[in-house]
Formats: sequence, structure tokens, C-alpha cells
Amino acid sequence: MPDYNNDYHKLVDEVKTTLNKTGCGFCLAKWYHVSMHLHTGQNHSCYHPHVHKIPLEEIKEDVNALHNTKWKKEQRKTMLEGDRPAECSYCWDIEDLPGDNISDRHLRSSEHWALPKMQEAIDTPWDANVYPTYLEVNFGHECQLKCSYCAPMASSSWFNEGKKFGDWPLENNQNKGQYSVTSLSEPGALYKKESENPYIEAFWKWFPDAYPHLQTLRFTGGEPLLSSNVFKVIDYIRENPRSDLEFAINSNMSIPRRNLDKFCKQVDDLLSSKKIRQANIFTSIDTWGPQAEWIRNGLELTKYEDNLHYFMQSVHNSSFSFMVTFCLLSIPNFNKLLDKILEFRRQYNDPSSMLQRITFDTPQMVEPPHLTALIADDETVKKLRSHLEYMETLIDNKDINKFNTTEYMKFKRVVEWVENSRYTGEKLASNRRDFARFVDEHDRRRKTNWHTAFPELKEFYDMCKDSTDEQRQ
Repeated sequence: MPDYNNDYHKLVDEVKTTLNKTGCGFCLAKWYHVSMHLHTGQNHSCYHPHVHKIPLEEIKEDVNALHNTKWKKEQRKTMLEGDRPAECSYCWDIEDLPGDNISDRHLRSSEHWALPKMQEAIDTPWDANVYPTYLEVNFGHECQLKCSYCAPMASSSWFNEGKKFGDWPLENNQNKGQYSVTSLSEPGALYKKESENPYIEAFWKWFPDAYPHLQTLRFTGGEPLLSSNVFKVIDYIRENPRSDLEFAINSNMSIPRRNLDKFCKQVDDLLSSKKIRQANIFTSIDTWGPQAEWIRNGLELTKYEDNLHYFMQSVHNSSFSFMVTFCLLSIPNFNKLLDKILEFRRQYNDPSSMLQRITFDTPQMVEPPHLTALIADDETVKKLRSHLEYMETLIDNKDINKFNTTEYMKFKRVVEWVENSRYTGEKLASNRRDFARFVDEHDRRRKTNWHTAFPELKEFYDMCKDSTDEQRQ
């Protein structure tokens, strides 16, 4: 069998060299990738930079500003001039580690929706409008879960809880601000009704012109399968088929079966009638077992797994991808998630076709700081390293039911990032104090029990708690 993984590494190395000829910060995602959060009127290109506001006056003048904001054009200009935009520090943190490291800048620009556009991006004036080839859309924040590192802007459950209990009693303003609903109460900050949202109105004016340029169309939320506009887009695709289109959705897989059933039937029909090329579900989960349910409050793993099987068995030639937002709480039992991924691969892969139906990614969580792995102690970091060593024993680039080298290297860079970048001094102390406060408040508000879920981190919690108590004295 050919070693596809080795060929992929060669491709990424070539792309890295080509990008750097234009500039050390040049990344095609800034041109051809966009996530639109229409319920807050914000966007970002690539997931890692902070979202920025799309000024209403810009989309009133030209709906292309949904993607091509003046702010984003300035970032493109910076890249073309050979510099690194500050908002893309996620990649600079990886690239500046010792060794010759591959960041998401190199990986994103190597993907099928980006690489063919390399010369076009170089030749296009920095202030020109372009259409994305990878579009992710968020119509609203309605969601049943309250994931630990999520926020009220992305979850109605978080928002309602914040209205009920107020701000979290945290010390670091960045941590506290992550969960605050204060700014979302200002006019124009959050559109609760999709039917009264000027950004959604602009989207439906812009989308017909953008649609022919898309290679990937993806929905996120909130929980997108609770949005009527998502199903409206599916109807649009049915009437305007694209046999080359990759269709994807980010789902918490905790939705009612009737919503999932409606989605599966419609998407399977699009696939069987060749109105789209493929369909993928992306779902966020960070470990397995009771710890996963604590991290993502409201998650029921039994229901989650039942829905996973239902999708995989109902939508033919589809794929299911685990998005692991790797944080401190992922560490204790991460090997269990690795085992589960291999279990699903054995169940749903077809080795004869080499179609990988179960995929995953392990980006490191960088905020809020009190939940990142950068507050870990030495013993927890040793545990993290042990998971990497375990994963290495399960690599076989010619067996799609095992891990491949690319997956291993992505996780390896997370481990090395933690080992080389842990917080120190007061930054470490304050975020560890906030960690203990967060755990206590989480259990109080949500009637959970962190100590039962995470017995492996008892000593770590006690250390954080003791420092909090000492500060109060």
C-alpha cells in the first residue's frame, strides 16, 4: 500500500517553503477561510485569531464586507509585506518553538480549498474583495450545553446561567470576561432572533454570489441543528446542486433524535443524488467518560454515542471528526479517548477503499488561561507525555484503523508546547487560583462533583485551593 502520510508531509514542507518566500506570516486562510458569527456580527479567518466586529456601515455599503472587512484587509497587507499579524500568535507560538515546526499556517494553506489559490492571493491587491473557498457560518447561539471553556456568545445555556447567577468569582479579568454576559446585553452585541438580524439579512444577499466559489460549506453554533437557517441552506443546495461541494456541520451530538433524523435524511439524499461531494460531522469532545461530561456540562455520553452510530449508519460515505480542544482537564484520561477513536475506526472504516471515516484533531486550548494545560504541574505533564508515548505505539501509516504520523505529530506539538510554555510567576499563581475557584463555582451552580470525576487531579486541586485560601487570609 502507498504511504499517503509520507506524501502529505512532503506536500506540507513544500507549501511551507513557498509561503515563506512571500513572507514569514503569509497564510492563505486569511483570504479563503472565514467563520461568520452572524448572531454577534463578527468574523475571523482561521479559528485561532480573536473574532472582530463586522461594522454594519461596511455591509450596508457592500455585503462583501461579511468576509472582507477593512480590518482583515489590513492583516492581509501585513502578510504580503512579510510581517506577522499579531492576531495570529497561535501559529507563531508553535513556529517559534525549538526545531523546525509545522503550524496550522502551513497545514491550512496545504488544504484543497487553499493551495490552488496560492498565486492568486499573491497577485491580488491586498485591499481587493475575495470570495472564500471555505465558509463556516454560525446563525445563532442556541445550545443545550455549557462547555467549560465556551462562552455566553456561543451558548444560550451559558447566557441564561450568567443572567441568573451573575459573573463568576474569578480573579483574572480574562477568565472572568470569558463568561460575562454584561457586554452581550449592549444593543447590537447579540441578536437572539434570527429573523431580526441584519447580518443574516446581508448573508442571504451575499450567499448566492459566494456559493459557486465554495469548496467547503460548514455550520457551527451554538448547536446548528437547532437553527432553521441551516435547513434553509440545505434547501438551497438541493435546488442548486454542487457535486464538488464538501458539506460539514459542527454538532454537539446531543440534539433530539428528530433533529438528527431530519438532518441525516436530507444530507444522505444530497449525497446519493450527487448534489454534494461529501458530508462530515465535526464534534467537540476532549476526553472520554465522566470527565468528558463534567467538561461539557449537559453532555450525556450514552446519547452522544448513540447519535454518532445513528449518523454513521444513516449517512453513507460520510465522516465523523472529533475536535479535541486540548486543555488541562483532557490530560488524566486522554488515552481512553484515543482507544475510543480506534474502536470507532475499526467499526466504520473500510480498509479496501482507504476511506478514513473517523478523524480527529488536537489543537491546544489557549484561553481562558485558567483551564489551559499551561497551568499543569510536573506530574500532570508527565502524564501528558505518557499519552504521547502510548499513541506512538499505535502508529501505522498503512493501516487506516491505526493512528498515522501526521496525527501523532499534531499531538506531539501540543505536548512540546506545554513542556516549553508553561506559565510562571504570578501568571501561573493567579490562574491556578482561578482554576480552583472555577471548579468550586461550577459544582455549586451546576450540581456537579468535580472531585468524583477527577480523582487523579486531587493533589493538583488541593495545591490550587490552598493558594486561594492563603490569598484570602
